[in-house]
Amino acid sequence: MNEYNYDWTLNTDITSDGSNRNILRRLKENDPNFAELWVFGDGRYRSSNAYCPDGAQDLGCLGFFIGQNTTLQALYLSTNPFGMTNVEIQSFCRGVNSNRSIQKISFGEMNLSGGELFQSLRPFVENNHNLSDLVLESCQFGSECARQLSLMLRGSSKSLKSFKINRSGMGDEQLVGIIEALSTHPQLENLVMI
Repeated sequence: MNEYNYDWTLNTDITSDGSNRNILRRLKENDPNFAELWVFGDGRYRSSNAYCPDGAQDLGCLGFFIGQNTTLQALYLSTNPFGMTNVEIQSFCRGVNSNRSIQKISFGEMNLSGGELFQSLRPFVENNHNLSDLVLESCQFGSECARQLSLMLRGSSKSLKSFKINRSGMGDEQLVGIIEALSTHPQLENLVMI
């Protein structure tokens, strides 16, 4: 057992989905050919690199293996796999926060209005000196989300070289906070705000 109180043997106790089990195995074994991972909130998108969590334990397990992995370079979170409680989000993020190999993290088509995800991922952004690319596309933002994103950017490790945001639904006041936070990143080479 570990801090998550789960037995991380790769069997059907974690996930009944064979594709998800294969992804967990590749993460656990640090497969050098497994550089990108897509996490989707539903099963519409299936590929050898697409994980579709089925509940809190499944998501917590995925976070744990991402945190232990040293070869993963890009993490794409899409179609709101986090339509779950704060406890479930924190379970995933607690694992991810240990990862130091991810260079790119992308959020797509997600409702981030509460800001819990950014608050929970702050240690990841602050301590991962390899993170160079942050993308937020077609996400829904609320004022608390923008505030948490600003705080996350202010505390980051200053390795960020590229930042892209589609500011749909974000007001000027929230955008100002994000721009001020980005101004603390002198190494930033690419900034896209649409």
